[in-house]
Amino acid sequence: MKHIILAFFSFILTAVVFGQQQEIDSLKLLILQSKQQDSIRVSNLLNLSYAINNVNSDSALVYVEKAMELSRQLNWNKGIALSNRQKGLVFYHKSDYFNALTCWQNALASDLSENNKLFEASVYSNIGNLYADLAEYDKALESYEKFLGISKSEESPKDELIATFSIATVYTEQGKYKDAINKFLRAYDLAEANNLDLYIPTICNNLSKTYSYLSDNEKAIKYLNIGIEKAEKQNDIFTLALLKRNLAEQYFNKDDLTEAETLLQESISLSQSYKTLEREAQSLRLLYQIYEKQDKFKEALETHKTYISLRDSIINEDTKAEFVERSLTFENQKQKALADEEIKYQKLIKNGSILGGSLLVMSAIFGLIVYKRKRDAISKKQKAEFSATVANTELKALRAQMNPHFIFNSLNSINDYISKNDANSASKYLTKFAKIMRQTLENSNQKEITLQDDLQLIELYMQIEAMRLDNKFSYSIEVDEAIDIENTLVPPLILQPFIENSIWHGISKKEDKGHIKIQIKKDNDMIICIVDDDGVGLNENKVNSERISLGQSITKDRIDIINKVKKTNGTVVIKNKPEGKGVNVEVKLPLEIAF
Repeated sequence: MKHIILAFFSFILTAVVFGQQQEIDSLKLLILQSKQQDSIRVSNLLNLSYAINNVNSDSALVYVEKAMELSRQLNWNKGIALSNRQKGLVFYHKSDYFNALTCWQNALASDLSENNKLFEASVYSNIGNLYADLAEYDKALESYEKFLGISKSEESPKDELIATFSIATVYTEQGKYKDAINKFLRAYDLAEANNLDLYIPTICNNLSKTYSYLSDNEKAIKYLNIGIEKAEKQNDIFTLALLKRNLAEQYFNKDDLTEAETLLQESISLSQSYKTLEREAQSLRLLYQIYEKQDKFKEALETHKTYISLRDSIINEDTKAEFVERSLTFENQKQKALADEEIKYQKLIKNGSILGGSLLVMSAIFGLIVYKRKRDAISKKQKAEFSATVANTELKALRAQMNPHFIFNSLNSINDYISKNDANSASKYLTKFAKIMRQTLENSNQKEITLQDDLQLIELYMQIEAMRLDNKFSYSIEVDEAIDIENTLVPPLILQPFIENSIWHGISKKEDKGHIKIQIKKDNDMIICIVDDDGVGLNENKVNSERISLGQSITKDRIDIINKVKKTNGTVVIKNKPEGKGVNVEVKLPLEIAF
């Protein structure tokens, strides 16, 4: 839930983003010029760690470690507590939740002679955010309630507002929409009563979202308009772009497409001026849907091209960062598991030395304990490595599910129909293309979907490719009567790479028309999926072999994971048919039933 909690502070972050580097440079200069080893230097190091954390968390960790070391040399308990709080934030930014929580617990345990209630409140807020990220909502609420209690007792309206808002976001995640609305309204009242208008646009946005869950669209629109008015007065462009996009969605749902289009154009313009690519992409996607609904095919095409290009650039950066971060987290978990077991092992050795081996039975027990702990450590390491493999393979599978060339070639085909004034073909093509893109995006987070949904998606894909190739091939889909396609589950688009290969490296290379046959059979507790084509085969085109190798590699990785998780024996077998008259691919999967 990090994206929800952090969204509340987005206006604060964006307000200082352009001055951030200047602040970092200024703090570095202060630290460089001052040689005094005192509490002021500690504060400067902590401020630098905080400022640089969003840019370079590794450097942030170095600076907070220096602050911690100096605080200990000075025997300054407050500095140690502040360092623990900041160090926890750095680990939190790295998604190292275990160490983050440890640091914050150490911060709370610090012995501070002065009143430290608001300091405690800030730490409880951080702990609440961490548990909310992990969907541990009861623990998150427990921390947020402590944060709220201190804020009230210390008469700090701003902290009370933030705590109340945080509780409301958790209620929203739990589906307690009425409770969430009451808390959001309380936060709204606190903002109005205490001259904290800066917070109102974001509160209004979340209020609107929660009212939408209750299908109260009128109140959703009401609070979006209030938020827009406040954001315009504050010149809060970042939040204003989001509010206008969300208001456009409300009008889109009411079929007021003209008003929705106007708001989206304004949102896109604001996002571009502030260079917020994700906001712009969200607005472009909705604008494309509006043009599609209005039968404005040319505008829909151009908007979708822009959206795809922008989305891919965002995904490339986000995926790269996320995967590196995830890999680091797995590595931390592996190293920690091994380190913990080694410490326990050394303690056991020490205790064993004291006993001196006087009892053979005790020695045997000791040996068994050491063996078990070592085995468990290795098991944890293997589990972490396997989790990393799963994440990597799922990422590759998602990228492979729909070839970028297919997307752009499809858009160009639509453009070609439009330029030839073939509105009917353009409409048919665009409708199919929109369906397949929508379904692919929806399936991207699913490990399994029904066989019926997957076959419909595959058929759409083949229909689009057949249109592009002027119906150069036909296809057939045969499903064993013993298979319930509505309740049988399969990994999404697992056959698509092989069908793509059949079309573009098999049938497209032959002079006459071709045919692709897809068969789904049942064999005891396994399901067999066959892709059979009458193309040129493997030998006549070396590129073909490379293409099959790529598709086979990704699919085999996915099936290897399925085999390990479900302890089955799934396989992929690719055969060149006699006399080079096509290719036969057989994918064997465990039979999974939804109900």
